[in-house]
Amino acid sequence: MMRPQFQLKYFVLRYTANVVSGEFLNIGLVMVALGDADFGDVRFLRSWKAVLDFDPNADVDFLNAFAEDVSKQIRRPENRGQLLQYMEDTFSNNIQLSTPRVCVSEDPDSELDRLSGEYLLS
Repeated sequence: MMRPQFQLKYFVLRYTANVVSGEFLNIGLVMVALGDADFGDVRFLRSWKAVLDFDPNADVDFLNAFAEDVSKQIRRPENRGQLLQYMEDTFSNNIQLSTPRVCVSEDPDSELDRLSGEYLLS
């Protein structure tokens, strides 16, 4: 018996120290299910050391608070749409979003882990 397939939208959260130069460091990966499926989750770097190496002036307290807030909000279906819209409309300075991509998977958690391994530093 085949397991159901989930259509998933994901995008990378990027930290940009200097918006003008356009250099960035991937810090997180957000994934949500499309359609009626209830899935939303995020993975962040396990440590902000890479960010501090990239930008010694990075506000780690802000990044911790940001990661905690996004992690809580994305898991709540009632908040998810509003959070995603807010991120797409307002993130353009130090934290930016990649172009959204779509994939299909039987197991959204495993797919998020796999993609995080590709996009985020270990």
